[in-house]
Amino acid sequence: MPISNVDLDLVLNHAMDLGAEFCDIRLDSWTGFSVDLMQSTTRNAVASCGQGAGIRAFFDGAWGFASTTEVDQEALKACARNAIALARNGARLVKDEDNFKISDDIRFETGSFEITTQDDMDAFSDDEKMRLVSSLDAQARQESPLVQNVVIHLSDGIAESRFANSAGGRVDKAIGSIYLLANVIAFDAGNLQSGMELVSHIGGWQTVNQDKFAAAVHDATSQALRLLEAKPCPPGSFTIVADNKLGGVFTHEAMGHACEADAILAGNSILEHRIGERIGNEAVTIVDDGSRRDMFGYIPTDSEGVRSSRTVLIEGGILKSYLQDIETASRMGVPATGNGRAEAYDTVPQVRMTNTFLEPSDWDKDELIADTKQGIYCKNWQYGYVEPEKGNFMFKAKEAILIENGELTTLLKDAALSGQILQVLNDIDAIANDFGDSGGQCGKGGQSVRVSDASPHFRIRNVLVGGMEEEPEDEQ
Repeated sequence: MPISNVDLDLVLNHAMDLGAEFCDIRLDSWTGFSVDLMQSTTRNAVASCGQGAGIRAFFDGAWGFASTTEVDQEALKACARNAIALARNGARLVKDEDNFKISDDIRFETGSFEITTQDDMDAFSDDEKMRLVSSLDAQARQESPLVQNVVIHLSDGIAESRFANSAGGRVDKAIGSIYLLANVIAFDAGNLQSGMELVSHIGGWQTVNQDKFAAAVHDATSQALRLLEAKPCPPGSFTIVADNKLGGVFTHEAMGHACEADAILAGNSILEHRIGERIGNEAVTIVDDGSRRDMFGYIPTDSEGVRSSRTVLIEGGILKSYLQDIETASRMGVPATGNGRAEAYDTVPQVRMTNTFLEPSDWDKDELIADTKQGIYCKNWQYGYVEPEKGNFMFKAKEAILIENGELTTLLKDAALSGQILQVLNDIDAIANDFGDSGGQCGKGGQSVRVSDASPHFRIRNVLVGGMEEEPEDEQ
């Protein structure tokens, strides 16, 4: 049965008649395609489609959740019975101090959001997509005989969903996305280096600028070739200028995760009990905004039917708010921010970021570098990790350039940056007026969702830098 034919009210009423205090239902259907190319050979080409439903019931402080791939009326009623039974069993284990009620003040959305149509996704055939990745592979190899391998991943898809809850929320959505990752490996005289770039787009093939694919492969190839000539990064304490991509990742990983309210409630964030405190330089303003249609993490509403919005996390260096879903907002007595997100119909919503960024200020990027007498300009990122509960971080920049007397001089590789989040926020002393974003997937609790992080160029004093030849086994 198509998900459009299901009467969601009948299912919700059935759950409420069984004693649920609150219930919501998500019906999803999707189609997608992905292809992976390596060594000029197609390794995987996968077309997928499916549909399913997830039903969540709340009773006496506990959630129950059940899912099914059958979307007829009777199967959904059975799913609802499973959810409420699980909630009742869970309620027996809830301690009095942990009990809570879903706030009556939470506003749920009603509306329809068709961002992409199936015709838009079908405007480019699967055969054309496979020819595209082959042409990109050939492009990289033609740029230099030192290119040893090219790895390209291309995926697209459209997800349609229907949402309803017992508090009156009703949302229909159709959103498509396109994603390309290009990794180019160059080899010369025993020296192996790689360059990586990506393209992410909300919408279908009629709206994406396909010139960006060739530009990404060119940039990845150029980066790999440059790094063949790079010198090892010297260790020590340096002034760092971060580019848009490295700055965006720092904003997402170091600050975004620390501001997720489920981490706050669990005592796993250094930002617990700090609302209203100054935690960074007065130039620092950090925002999460899922309503930004121009960024890859765009969502008109979250998976709980709350409209996405602009949430200021830090303003002028002062911690202003956390990211909330309906449970954390109810527990804290604050508005939900539209950050309850689930990967698919068979997963439960978690507090997740959308588009997270450091806002620009008034420095010109070139003037910022010229004003830095000694330091390192760090570009892009390769991997890293953050401990939100301790406030520690480590990132490895993809490439770096030594700054001497305000000029970019020696190209460097293997620059690993480490430090303490709150110290870095206070040591940011200059923020540029440019802005660049990068989209991808963020993982948490076994789920991945679309996100984008962004930043202007900015400067940090006193960052510990160490050269690193190998990636740790637990890289993220």
